[in-house]
Amino acid sequence: EEALGYSVGSVVRDKDGVSVAVVLCDLASELKLNHETLLDRLRAIYLKHGVHLSAQHSIKLPGASGRVQIEQIMANLRAQPPESVGDFAVETLIDYELKQVIRKGSVESLGGTMPPSNVLAFYLEDGTRILARPSGTEPKIKFYFEVKVELKSTQSLAEGEHNAGLHLAFIQERFL
Repeated sequence: EEALGYSVGSVVRDKDGVSVAVVLCDLASELKLNHETLLDRLRAIYLKHGVHLSAQHSIKLPGASGRVQIEQIMANLRAQPPESVGDFAVETLIDYELKQVIRKGSVESLGGTMPPSNVLAFYLEDGTRILARPSGTEPKIKFYFEVKVELKSTQSLAEGEHNAGLHLAFIQERFL
């Protein structure tokens, strides 16, 4: 979630970016010795793993009627999940409240020890993931979109990121 951070190691015990900055400087120094840059490394990562891009969209629905609307949206997504988003089939739906994994009509138990949570995760055939959940602190329903687009060896970083942005916008528009 956007409010969380990452810690690298245990020297800096806060997720404020200090430890990440130190590791990034160390990486830049190592790359320079090999006549590479951070952008060279990013390109190598994109070529191997694809260009990943994410976005969050919130819909504010205040008051008691808003709470009912949010509950209804979640109930509708559970009862009638989309079969596709745009041109991409929904291959898997994970319902963290019912602790179920639904794939092509078959239902399995999610298992694990995680407590139930009112979250739905939709996995599309192209690798896109969409999460839907009510906010725990605000009168909002939140949607998280994560896409992955292949970077071709002939493409620049900017082209790959542009294509990922277009795909993300397409998925958001079709889902919302």
